[in-house]
Amino acid sequence: MNQVRALLFWSLVVAALHGLAACASPPEVTAALENHGGDLQARLDTAVPWLLKSNRVPGASVVVVRQGDVVVAEGWGVVRADGNPVDADTVFEAASLSKPLFAYAIMKLVRDGQLDLDKPLADYLGRRYVANDDRILRVTARQVLSHTGGFPNWRPRHWTENPGSLTMVFEPGERFRYSAEGFGYLQAVVEKLTGESLEIFMRRSVLKPLEMSHTTYAWTPAWNGAYAIPHGMFGQPKPKQMRAAHAAASLHTTAADLGQLLSAMLSQAPTDRRDVVLDSVWIARMLEPQVDVVDPLAWALGWGLERGSDEIVFWQWGDNDTFQHFVAGSLESRTAVAVLTNGRNGGRVYRPIVRMVMGHDLDALASPFLPY
Repeated sequence: MNQVRALLFWSLVVAALHGLAACASPPEVTAALENHGGDLQARLDTAVPWLLKSNRVPGASVVVVRQGDVVVAEGWGVVRADGNPVDADTVFEAASLSKPLFAYAIMKLVRDGQLDLDKPLADYLGRRYVANDDRILRVTARQVLSHTGGFPNWRPRHWTENPGSLTMVFEPGERFRYSAEGFGYLQAVVEKLTGESLEIFMRRSVLKPLEMSHTTYAWTPAWNGAYAIPHGMFGQPKPKQMRAAHAAASLHTTAADLGQLLSAMLSQAPTDRRDVVLDSVWIARMLEPQVDVVDPLAWALGWGLERGSDEIVFWQWGDNDTFQHFVAGSLESRTAVAVLTNGRNGGRVYRPIVRMVMGHDLDALASPFLPY
């Protein structure tokens, strides 16, 4: 009987998913999504509410940067069914968007001579991060940021009170394997090097200089309801998870604050603003391909890359199951977009929005595609 109930449940799930996928958009929404001209704000105002409703995602927040300036910072929908409207300052659990922001801070340390990308991290930490495996002695910051450090994505039971031991799975630098654990190792090194917690380090080096005032790696209840609640596949609210500060996954942020980061990525700042942002030379170094993933995708230092015929797009997704996000940008067109959603079906919302803003399809939007 339990097997029958399980089969019936998953049959209903599959049917619901097919129903969502088959739902055709109204002509005005289709025009908004496919017409690359016209007023972007008006097109988003037409398309996003329909995308949310048809995919059972309560809310979305979007920021668009062009020529280094924020041109759209807007929210649609609600933080939960009986909650506040979403706007550009609504705080979302940002998942893996933690990684490129942390990488930006790491590049400032490298620029200032406080960290060497190619020096073994064990030399800084002064202890073994992984026991009984000499491969840990050869892992570098460059390898961590490009996901070639030799780690799995997560150790067993990684978010529980009793996590398993971390083990390495291949020789550092040998190949690509997406890994949050590598960022945890680099976090430990930075905390030892600076004498600061992750939160204090990030606030001093990046968040305060970029005026990202609603962004934190350590959850705080001080937002008083101005944060998005996670939702499941059918739009049902889920409990908010409280996670310890982690460089790979614990970020909480807003679309407006991500606009500040993207503006910094696209800026052509002179070197005399080094206390605030990385200049264009260091941004270019950050976005140099380090390892091929799946053609045309590669990985740089903290960002995924998609190499096209006339531009390279840097990107990163965020996926904590009931939060789904995507960020993409191009130095050539000086255009970038971030989409934050608080629903399990958020990928169906952010994909057409990213295509709308960037003006073309991205292979990086075809998920899942990476070997975890």
